Amino acid sequence: MKINLLSRPCRSKKDIIMVLLLLFVSSVSFAQNKVYVNSQTNAVSGLCVNCSVTNPQNAIGNNENDYSTIKVPLSLLGANVTQTLIFPEAVAGNFRKVIIGIGAKNSEISVGLLKKMEIETFLGNVSNGDAKKIDDTMLNIDPGTKRGTIEFIPKKRFDRVRVKLDGGLLDLNDELRIYYAYYFTSCGLPPFNPSYYYSFNGNINESISGFNFTSYPIYPNSPDYSPLYQNNLICEQGLATSSPDKDIKLYIEQIPPALKTGDITVSFWAHMDAGILRLMAFGAVLELFSGYAVLNNDPNPFRYPMNGDKLQHFVLVYSGNNICMYLDGWPIIINSSPASYCREWDPVKRSNMDFIKLSLTQGKMDELVIYNRKLTEDEIQDLNCSYGTNMVFCNRRASKTSSNVVSAEEGVFNVSPNPTSGQITLDGNIPLEGSEISISNISGKEVYRSAFRTKTFELPDVLPGGIYILNLQTKEGKIFSRKIILSR
Repeated sequence: MKINLLSRPCRSKKDIIMVLLLLFVSSVSFAQNKVYVNSQTNAVSGLCVNCSVTNPQNAIGNNENDYSTIKVPLSLLGANVTQTLIFPEAVAGNFRKVIIGIGAKNSEISVGLLKKMEIETFLGNVSNGDAKKIDDTMLNIDPGTKRGTIEFIPKKRFDRVRVKLDGGLLDLNDELRIYYAYYFTSCGLPPFNPSYYYSFNGNINESISGFNFTSYPIYPNSPDYSPLYQNNLICEQGLATSSPDKDIKLYIEQIPPALKTGDITVSFWAHMDAGILRLMAFGAVLELFSGYAVLNNDPNPFRYPMNGDKLQHFVLVYSGNNICMYLDGWPIIINSSPASYCREWDPVKRSNMDFIKLSLTQGKMDELVIYNRKLTEDEIQDLNCSYGTNMVFCNRRASKTSSNVVSAEEGVFNVSPNPTSGQITLDGNIPLEGSEISISNISGKEVYRSAFRTKTFELPDVLPGGIYILNLQTKEGKIFSRKIILSR
């Protein structure tokens, strides 16, 4: 739809400003889903007369107008009241903003009023060590309403937020009200400042710089290549076509100048039924099929285990003279070597492929993101974790600061072959005697556990092909984790 701001000669400046505001909001307000807390706990500590949390259940759920009430009428040394707001599941930090709706009975909200209030995030019952007093960077005030919001971005993986009130508010007759708490999912602008972002939420537009895709034109008697969309993919809608007779074909006639030199990273989510996703861009061609991928017509394609009917995260890194692929945040392991699936790339060929072409048949695709630089492996893993789908992997990343998780410098632990058809061998320089071995699927469910008996053993026949996490805990309590690709 085109909007002509001058189509009415008498259009007022106010009308024009309002239309411009609407256009601006529509261009920068990316799809975000609110995930509200669904349970809570509360406690009173120390000698505190008449301290309490009343109607604590009112802080739960999506009703943003009822509230729990924290009362601390006297400011006594060591006395405090806490309410812990618990989300449905643990999620990665860094990319999710937590919003807590607060208010007071008699006073307008201010930093001064909340000087004895503290916010802290937890993963289970373990603190993330980020307790913080409320300051101007966190507090947003609704003038004249005695309400406001506390907004912050946790740095670590979390599943709950604790609100703590030490002593009383400025007014001894006042009370703190907690209306709601939620976080935004990652359905919005992806992390690490992407250059171009295609959400495919009902359109093929680019959300940052306006380099939109165009659907292949329809001529008389020609196929219809226009996009189709499906709900409930990674972030709201995405591209989807299930018929072998229906292709989605999109193109950008000329790539932006910023992408004509230097390294590039491309990220997207996809699931192939029985068709093909083909991406021609930056002097290279990716063909993604059901269970295998081909880069630049490679005669030895990478065969990857599919995660049921779920979309999986693919990342392509164009750098130096190689194009490399990552799956679900991990560099692909080829021939037991921890190197991503890479093939030769000639960046000079970009001048001969000054376009982007995308076609999809019998598959789904969502969240296409392009960076005009090479993302690091840590950034690729964090990007994957920002969508909250790979729980075991992201839990492992979040636990890297734990003293029990062993870094590569502390010992060598190898699993081979990988991919494997069932038999695996453990190797390295760490003590294996007395250790415990467990294997979990990517949803976090433990599917195998055994005491260590021998370096070479068979995975259970009942395990289907897929991606698993093998954890080995030594008798000293040190933990080593490796990804296993089981091909069956």
